[in-house]
Amino acid sequence: MSKKYWSDTFKYRDAEYIYREWTTWDGREASGFSCEDKGLLFGLDEVRITARTEKEMFDKIDDYIDNRLHKLEMQDLSRRAASEFYEAKFIK
Repeated sequence: MSKKYWSDTFKYRDAEYIYREWTTWDGREASGFSCEDKGLLFGLDEVRITARTEKEMFDKIDDYIDNRLHKLEMQDLSRRAASEFYEAKFIK
């Protein structure tokens, strides 16, 4: 059985994203969008964002650009909370 795979690259608000089509292991057609743009995700723990539709991808890219500072602050808060939790639980 041959595996079908196709992709194309696009750009929205200077962020590159990819549209892919493939055949799943059980023979069903599938497709989706993903973005691994290093400039968009720089400093964040995420390495990829995904979406089923192009509109959803645009919304996610908009969110990452328009709310970057908030995302960085929440990431820092989450890291500090995890650090305090592990210190309290395992360091006595």
